[in-house]
Amino acid sequence: MTKPASLDALFYPLYVSAVREPPAEGALERIARGGAGLLGLPLLMLGHYDKQGTISIVATSSDNHLWMDLQRVPERWDGSVVGRGLAAMALESRQPVTLSLDDERFVCWYESARKDRLACGWAVSIETTDGRYLLQAFSSNANEFAGDSMTAKLAELREHIAQYLNDVAYLGQQRLLSAALDSAGNAAFITDREGTIVWCNQAFTRLYGHTREEAIGENPRFLKSGRQGVRYYRDLWSTIRSGKVWSGETVDRDRDGVAYTVRQTISPITDGDAWSYYLALHDDVSEEIAQRQRQELRSGSDPVSGLMTRAAFELKLSEDCATPDEQPWSVLLISLAEFYSGVSAISLDIAEAVVAEIGKRIRSALDSDDCAGVIAAGEYAVQLVDHDGTRSERVRDELLAKLSAPMPDLTADLTPQPRIAIARFPENGSDYHSLIHHADHHLATRPMGRAHR
Repeated sequence: MTKPASLDALFYPLYVSAVREPPAEGALERIARGGAGLLGLPLLMLGHYDKQGTISIVATSSDNHLWMDLQRVPERWDGSVVGRGLAAMALESRQPVTLSLDDERFVCWYESARKDRLACGWAVSIETTDGRYLLQAFSSNANEFAGDSMTAKLAELREHIAQYLNDVAYLGQQRLLSAALDSAGNAAFITDREGTIVWCNQAFTRLYGHTREEAIGENPRFLKSGRQGVRYYRDLWSTIRSGKVWSGETVDRDRDGVAYTVRQTISPITDGDAWSYYLALHDDVSEEIAQRQRQELRSGSDPVSGLMTRAAFELKLSEDCATPDEQPWSVLLISLAEFYSGVSAISLDIAEAVVAEIGKRIRSALDSDDCAGVIAAGEYAVQLVDHDGTRSERVRDELLAKLSAPMPDLTADLTPQPRIAIARFPENGSDYHSLIHHADHHLATRPMGRAHR
C-alpha cells in the first residue's frame, strides 16, 4: 500500500467508497496499514471487544508474530488475570495507556513481541455508536510514546477513526431505513420544510401513478382532490410545524384523476435541533370508507346523536342540489371540534353523552322540513328551508345560544364554544362539497381546532 500523504488523504477514498456502497471488510485494514505508514510505526492494530469478554483484532498493519499470538491468546476485558494486557487496560481506564512490553502484564505475548523486536506499546479506547474499539500502536523504540509528538498524532488518528466509524454506522442505518421504507406496503414520501417532495417509495408510485422523477420536486398539493377545506390544511401545518405528529383521512387524486381516500400520518424529522423534513405515510382506505358509507346509508341515522349519518346527509343534499325546487334553502356548518376533543380526552362515555345532548339541542331548533347530520367528529351540518331569506340567521343565533349553554356533568372550563357558518344554495355552491367548502372557508377566518373530513 502506498504511504498516504496525510490522514485526510487516507480517509477520503474510504468515505467516497462508503457513500457509494457498504464498506468492504478491508476498510479497517487500510486504515491500520495507512496509519502505520504515515506515523512510521512497525505495527498498528484495531481491536473490538465482544460480549464474550475477549478483545478481537479486526485489523492489523502487519501479519507479524505478535498479531498471530493475539489471535491465539486474545486479550480479555472481563477481569480475567490471564490475557489481561495493554488493550484491556485502555478499555478499563478509558484513557491512553503506555506499557513496556517486558512488563509482567504483557507476559502472555512477550516472546512474540521480542521476535518482532517491539519494545513498547500504546493503546486507547474508541467510543462509537457501533460499539467500543481499541487502537493499539507498537514501536521498537522504548521511548516512542514518552513524548507528546507521537501521542498527539495517535490522538488525531483516533479522532479520525471514531468519526469514520460513526459515519459508516449512520450511513448503514440510512440504507436500512431507505430499504425498509422503499419495501413498505404503504405509500411514503419525504418533503423538506417548504413541502417540496425530496423522496418517495415504490408504493407511492403504485398508488398514485406518478414516477419518482415526476414526484420529486413537486409539492404534495399536486395530489389534492379539492375535498379538504382551508381549516384542514391550517391544522395540519400548525401541528407538524410545532414538532407533533399529525394524522387524518385525506382524499387525493392519482395521475388519472381517480380519487383515493388515504389515512395519512405526517411526522417531523429532526436534523439536529430543527425540524428539517417531514415523513408522510399514506394508507389507502378507500374500500374501508366505502363500506362505512354503505353502512351509514343503510342505517341512515347516527345512533348516538339521533341525527343523520354523514353519508345519508350528503346523499340528501346531493339529490336536492340535482333537483332544485322553488323553496330556497341553506346549509349551516356547526363546529364544536375543540370542545369535543377536550371532552373525548376525559372519557369516551362522557363524550358519547355530550354528542347525544348536542343532537337533542340541534333538533330542538329545527322544523319538520329541516334535517341535520354528523359530518365529522365534533362537526355537524343543518339543511333548512329559508322561507323569507332571514331564517338562516335566526336559526344560527338560536343554535349558538342552545349549544353554548353548559353541558350536564361537565366542569365550567369545558363550556362549548360553537362556531356556525352559513352557505346558501345555489348562490354559494351548487353541490354538497362546494356548499360545505364555502361555509368552511368562513369558519377559517379565525384559527381553531379541526376535525378531519
